[in-house]
Amino acid sequence: MARKAAAPSYLHHKASGQAYTRINGKMVYLGAFNSRESREKWAEIVSDWSAGNLDKYGESVSVSRLSVAYLKFAESYYVKNGKVTSHISRVRSALRTLVADFGNVKADSFLPLHLEKLQQKYLKIGLSRHTITVYTNIVRQAFRYGVTKGKVPASVWQALLAVRHLQRGRTAARELKPILPVHPFDVIKTLRELGPITARMVRLQYVTGMRPGEVCSMRLCDIDRSGDVWKYSPEGHKTEHHGRSRVILLGRKAQRILQPLLNRSEKSYLFSPEELTKTAGVAGRLHYSQQYDRTSYTRAIARAARRAGVDQWSPNRLRHTYATIIRKRHGLEAAQILLGHSKADVTQLYAERDLRKAEDVVREVG
Repeated sequence: MARKAAAPSYLHHKASGQAYTRINGKMVYLGAFNSRESREKWAEIVSDWSAGNLDKYGESVSVSRLSVAYLKFAESYYVKNGKVTSHISRVRSALRTLVADFGNVKADSFLPLHLEKLQQKYLKIGLSRHTITVYTNIVRQAFRYGVTKGKVPASVWQALLAVRHLQRGRTAARELKPILPVHPFDVIKTLRELGPITARMVRLQYVTGMRPGEVCSMRLCDIDRSGDVWKYSPEGHKTEHHGRSRVILLGRKAQRILQPLLNRSEKSYLFSPEELTKTAGVAGRLHYSQQYDRTSYTRAIARAARRAGVDQWSPNRLRHTYATIIRKRHGLEAAQILLGHSKADVTQLYAERDLRKAEDVVREVG
């Protein structure tokens, strides 16, 4: 395993009496050795090194420095509604293994052979084939970022595109198990063990098929209640960066579930852990977040399922249950529309037709 890249050292050039350091293979003089000026320049260089600043100190950067710079970029790019998305955890994991094995390799010397070895390392630590594919793409994106910043030759990134992803049935990498619908009986048993807030969230998901993040972020101001079928437009959703709109239709069953919550302020979250503090006899933390997130929501369901004695299930499986019911009763097209799986090139004319069809389905099923 390659040793971790060390920060630039403060060194003494005895022949000239100056202090110097090396960064990206380049010697940088700092001034008189042990002077305040040289120490300040060295501290500035170390700060740039820590921040992954690739715009100084030469063209040849290491894979370690490239990874730091790309992570800094990703943390500002993969953001929705002011919050870093879950993709960042995948970026960190992919780059962590890359740096551990190839951190000291110069980025302009990183070959397809290195990327193939990295794929095998991902395989060795037990990652699934799907995850290895995602991580391989992240590494390629890091090198593409280096190309755009003028620090990696375009030929290096283009060569990495030649590396094939692991193929199903032709690799020892494990396959992810398909996400199956959760049985309605398991949902009912779990509901008996859930608190009133999370139970309402599960019931709403069950009759609408919305994503866990969409139910967690519901606010009154995002719901159009002017018609007999309400329309919920989440503030942020999974595919908004592709320019797609997302409208979730709320029929009679969904409206009855939400009815007790309509006295909230327009911009407050409908499902908030803060409501727990208003329940008599509840002990625990003094402060709760303003909304459930997918992690806390999933954790609550897992604990309730365990208490109910059923197999643990995640809230995303409720979408599959909903899709199964809608597809069986109304066909594949209706399920795609209601779940928000429309294609990017659908015209506005067809979008309006699809929405009318979806409203008819919702009027019938809830």
